[in-house]
Amino acid sequence: MKSVFGKIITAMVTPFDQNNQLNLPALKKLIDHLLKNNTSTILVSGTTGEAPTLEDDEKLNLFEKTLEYVDEKVPVIAGVGTNSTNKTVNFMKKVESLPLSGYLVVVPYYNKPDQEGIYQHYKQIAENTAKPIIIYNIPSRTAVDLDIDTLKRLAEIKNIVGIKESNKTIVKIKAIKEEALDFKVYVGDDVLLYDALKYNSDGVVSVASHLYGRTIHNLIQLMRTKQYADALAIFNIYKPKFEALFIKPNPIPLKAALNKLGFNVGSVRLPLVEMDEMKKTELFNILGI
Repeated sequence: MKSVFGKIITAMVTPFDQNNQLNLPALKKLIDHLLKNNTSTILVSGTTGEAPTLEDDEKLNLFEKTLEYVDEKVPVIAGVGTNSTNKTVNFMKKVESLPLSGYLVVVPYYNKPDQEGIYQHYKQIAENTAKPIIIYNIPSRTAVDLDIDTLKRLAEIKNIVGIKESNKTIVKIKAIKEEALDFKVYVGDDVLLYDALKYNSDGVVSVASHLYGRTIHNLIQLMRTKQYADALAIFNIYKPKFEALFIKPNPIPLKAALNKLGFNVGSVRLPLVEMDEMKKTELFNILGI
């Protein structure tokens, strides 16, 4: 039975205070906002959550507090993937007792495994948990692309339930939905949402839902009821805003926008750096905030 996480998985930022430590009051405020704006699942410690800069004890604290603040209103998924299979499994075991609804596991990066290596990586991780696993394929960051044949093999593993596909094209999304019908496919780029939904994507792992959750929800509803022209009209209005959230590496623009709106999520951690004031003004003008 393949698990369902709804249509809008928000890849949540990790709020920091002025000392660049976890800001738990800001986390609660942000979660309350997301829950009121159609987020169906919250993803913590993904790319948008600056996972590479979080220590293991910070991740554990973040997971525990997110679960507490969400209070079972929606599922919570944790990003646990690294480029070491053993390290991923060992960390996963540390958080296995938490009532997380699943794990997001990125394709191994930097060491550039071949397709068999990627398969064995996920197979071993899946064997060490009963919880659902969503694969995260993002070649622009990992330097390797999970191919369709490997994905079909992975889809046969009971608790590997879906993929966040972020390879800047909908070609693979279309192929997956045609060839692995019981496998959940979430587009990982808001700017591809309309086209992905046309090919029956199961939803989006979204950055823009921090700001436009209700709009994305409405767009998805229009697509489900085949009101394609209305959906496209809305999408075309918001596409420049979605694109603007990536004028600097994610989540730099998003955090700037959230701070502008009073969510006090703080800065980004090195090696990411904040946008200059000119770039922020450009961003805010596009977003209309």
